[in-house]
Amino acid sequence: MPLLKSNLAIAKIACVNAHSSINQLTTDLTKVSYTSDRIKQEIKLEKIRDLSFDFRSQIARKPNTSRLAAICYEKMFLSKLAIACKIGGSNELSSHAFEFLAKRRLFPIELSFAHYPLKGIIYHWFCILDRDKYSDLQNPESWGANAIICDPLTRLVLPATEYEEKYQPILEQSEATSLGVEIRIDSTQDLDGFNWSYDQSHEAQQILSDLDDLD
Repeated sequence: MPLLKSNLAIAKIACVNAHSSINQLTTDLTKVSYTSDRIKQEIKLEKIRDLSFDFRSQIARKPNTSRLAAICYEKMFLSKLAIACKIGGSNELSSHAFEFLAKRRLFPIELSFAHYPLKGIIYHWFCILDRDKYSDLQNPESWGANAIICDPLTRLVLPATEYEEKYQPILEQSEATSLGVEIRIDSTQDLDGFNWSYDQSHEAQQILSDLDDLD
């Protein structure tokens, strides 16, 4: 229980930190009004995501770079690009929180998503801390006593045991039907040699320079 309380507190700080760094752009389609400004924001956001994915491809081609490391670099850069543009949805906010928590070695940690098949390929992203690796992802009750959901977009941080009561209704409003995981880090050994300061590299600066084309 002390571990749960401590990790809940740190996860809440991660949410606050994400919101203080990135302006929120809701990804809940039931609340979207497509004004011209909103459309411009959506275009800018898609450009940011394209840039970060291109960066993952560049990193993945480097020798001795694992798929896990390439995805982590991508998410880290997505966060940096969102900060530079002051715009982000659940993907960017959760990537920022994921980096914040991973740097503090709160393992195991997952960058997860909810899928909305009835509305096309749309995801709502969030983080999961301390989920039992062999538990049923679709059954949060099985995740373990210390498992935590950290969702910066909705500003919710709660034990997974409260998923059904407090979190599932939010996802069901947008017809989410399944959960998935893009990244899971179990320990520091999973990312041996990973450089959390890599955003100062030449490649990062080149990507950031492309943001001049977004306005």
